[in-house]
Amino acid sequence: MTIEITRNSTSQLSDARSTAASRNSGTDTARISSGSIQSSSQDVVNITDTATKLRQIEDQLRAVPIVDDQRVSELRNTLNNGNFEINPERVADKIISFELDSE
Repeated sequence: MTIEITRNSTSQLSDARSTAASRNSGTDTARISSGSIQSSSQDVVNITDTATKLRQIEDQLRAVPIVDDQRVSELRNTLNNGNFEINPERVADKIISFELDSE
């Protein structure tokens, strides 16, 4: 499935062509002056299925909350009740892992 987006902007098309022509100085397009380039009255952009799927995934990720409110609430209650247990081996392993990864 291809989605076509069109808009009227001949000045942007001319700018893009002249920029491309200046980059391709060794080709025939560089020899054409910007005045002799014929521009269409519409620009057309084709968006592929992959781009559409990527946009949907990005939208889904934006909807996911950054903070897990339920987990925060559980930890807060555990701390307030005095039931939070610290596992020293796990803390040490995480510190060592962090230090090795940052080198």
